[in-house]
Amino acid sequence: MDDKYIYILTELLTGGGLYPLLRSEGRFPLAQAKIYSAEIVLILEYLHSKNIIYRDLRPENLLFDHKGFLRLIDFGLAKVCEGQTYTVCGLPEYLAPEILLNKGYGKEIDWWAFGCFVYELLVGISPFYEKDPIVIFKRILKRDIKFPSNFPASAKSLIKHCLEKDIGNRYGGLIRGINEIKEHRFFKDIDWNSLNKQKGKQIYTPNLENADDMKLLNMINYDDEESNGINPEEDPFTDWIKKKDQ
Repeated sequence: MDDKYIYILTELLTGGGLYPLLRSEGRFPLAQAKIYSAEIVLILEYLHSKNIIYRDLRPENLLFDHKGFLRLIDFGLAKVCEGQTYTVCGLPEYLAPEILLNKGYGKEIDWWAFGCFVYELLVGISPFYEKDPIVIFKRILKRDIKFPSNFPASAKSLIKHCLEKDIGNRYGGLIRGINEIKEHRFFKDIDWNSLNKQKGKQIYTPNLENADDMKLLNMINYDDEESNGINPEEDPFTDWIKKKDQ
């Protein structure tokens, strides 16, 4: 921190974004979609173990590291929640029915969004996508899901279990919790232990010279943007810093 900025240090992710890759490919082959989906399962499992609801799962919020493993970013809508919450937030076509109906919701909404995510990886668009948000909401409440004729049966089964309107029957929230998803036949060839330790080579590896190669990043030049210095008397962190240094 200095007299102009507060700095937050985060991991350097040089592999680019999942969303640009999906747009360039159109959709992912089953094996590639499966590994990305499995990584999201592990991410959500960890967040939920800390009573954190993410509330904004989508391809745009995932970046690759230099080896091709995914990282979840943008926790602006994430919330520590041990019971229920009522805030309406998130990408319209990823919203769970209980959010739209203002019934109160918990961690189960992330598994609804996960079902939408798996569908989008395999099809190229989200299952309820429409240009008009009102039409989107109507399709969500009707559970109006259309699968392509050649859609993998195992993926269809998993998605339907996640896109279950009744949270009492939705995968991820049943009595066996995350195991209902991990043990689903869609993930039958996933080695969860190895994936959790990020072992092995990914199907997609970013084309980088080394771990610090930043050619895949969309760099923004802030050199021309000047920030006014903070008046020390108005700095809310002054007392906190003094106490820390004592």
